[in-house]
Amino acid sequence: MQTSLTKFSTTRLPADHLLSGALLGGITTLGYDLSQNLETTQIVKNVVKNAISGGIATASVINASNSLVQGRYANAAISVAVGIAGVYLAQKIIK
Repeated sequence: MQTSLTKFSTTRLPADHLLSGALLGGITTLGYDLSQNLETTQIVKNVVKNAISGGIATASVINASNSLVQGRYANAAISVAVGIAGVYLAQKIIK
């Protein structure tokens, strides 16, 4: 007998995960940066950079999780690698 804890869903689209992660990254960064009394321009840069990074990371790991559940292990590994590269590039490019 399966419980609801063992059921997984793959019904959301990758863009949905990207948006959710971007919101999470942006909100978390904004809250933290406001508590640090940073300059407004630095806060904006941090929020943009971490919102983009958060979106990339979230979309990648959820895609990887969905791939694992479906037994597509190579796709999961590729998703993780793409996520790491995307976050790295976002952090390097957005200064």
